[in-house]
Amino acid sequence: YRQGDAGVQAIKRKTIDLIEKSNCKILPWSNACRESFKNFFSQPTFQAVEDKIEVVYPAMHFEDRGKRESPVVPAFIYVSRDFYWKCGRETLAAFDAVSKKYDAKLYFVSNTPPEFKAKYASNKTIEFFESPIPREQVFELYRKSTAFVFPTLVDVFGLVLLEAMSFELPAIASNMFAI
Repeated sequence: YRQGDAGVQAIKRKTIDLIEKSNCKILPWSNACRESFKNFFSQPTFQAVEDKIEVVYPAMHFEDRGKRESPVVPAFIYVSRDFYWKCGRETLAAFDAVSKKYDAKLYFVSNTPPEFKAKYASNKTIEFFESPIPREQVFELYRKSTAFVFPTLVDVFGLVLLEAMSFELPAIASNMFAI
């Protein structure tokens, strides 16, 4: 956004009007998200409503996830509904190169564009699943995996990271804002 845009100014004013009501509070999922609010508003405006913004980190219910399998070869899992913003293209290209040199498997759960499925169809170490799939099926893939892959260009809080970690999977993730 540009600071001077009339639309942005209208959004800011409407947001302030809502926040200033006594029964309103903003509950961002991370401190990084809270900082985004701070950067969006001018310093005096943010200070006026700062007490109405409280970080509430999301929780993940840790039910019995079942026993993880020990795959014969390393098995990675990628889960995202946003193929492009979550670096699906880059993940497929990287894994394709790695799989030519090492034995490994990739469970790729996403709304993968057909041209990418076609491009990597000959790579039998990549198994595609069209997102969304039932949670129990995702859980089964977590149990069969060695590590979780979460590259991303943008995120305010990676809930899928919590889910993967609840299966005790190590995560390979972008070193970026809120991750």
